Amino acid sequence: MLFFGGKCVYSGPPRRTRDGPTGSRRGDYRDEKISIFGNTALVRSKNKYVVVKEGQEVTGMSMYTDTYIKENGKWKCVQAQITKVAPSNYSSDETIVKKWDLRM
Repeated sequence: MLFFGGKCVYSGPPRRTRDGPTGSRRGDYRDEKISIFGNTALVRSKNKYVVVKEGQEVTGMSMYTDTYIKENGKWKCVQAQITKVAPSNYSSDETIVKKWDLRM
């Protein structure tokens, strides 16, 4: 869930492909930081995901930063940046915000 100004602006399963490559089966988002500057918000988080590649489950992690602006009372994502995270830089499970599972 993403909250801005005390209101939930998103709740649900993965958005776009930033929650992992196409074919993601399950994962989580973690190590989230939301900063609000007037009508601009920056959302930074890491996503751990599991995909099936050639019949085998493969785990990966990416980090994203999204930029939102507030127009007419609604937050809109105007820019997204995604970077693959090396296994040596994976965030620990203690930083998990929410898990998701598309197998159910």
